[in-house]
Amino acid sequence: MNSPYVIDCGTAGEHRWRVTEGFWDEILGGDVEVVVTVGDEGGESGERVSVSIEGTARVICDRCLEECELPVSFSETVDFKGEVDLEEYIFESIVLGLPFQRVHLSTNDCNPDMINRICSA
Repeated sequence: MNSPYVIDCGTAGEHRWRVTEGFWDEILGGDVEVVVTVGDEGGESGERVSVSIEGTARVICDRCLEECELPVSFSETVDFKGEVDLEEYIFESIVLGLPFQRVHLSTNDCNPDMINRICSA
């Protein structure tokens, strides 16, 4: 596997990555820290793996169509076996951690011209 997000679930320890430019697809970018901890005790189907994702993602605002930053927060404990590439899992966790409606946290941060057009329609 050529991905930098590969872990060996048979070896206990902590893995840290900073996800920045080049990782994103439908998201414009961001700065997200990923912490993966492989525990000593296994679950029923493999090793216990804790995943924690914190940071911000840059997306297009659904309201004004300008770029905005939204917080991303996700944590989960799952069971994996053997060597696992977490790249797709991390990406999907970030996307699913974003709100369904992606808008600036305040309308004051939106493009004022677009807000005026919406309000006058």
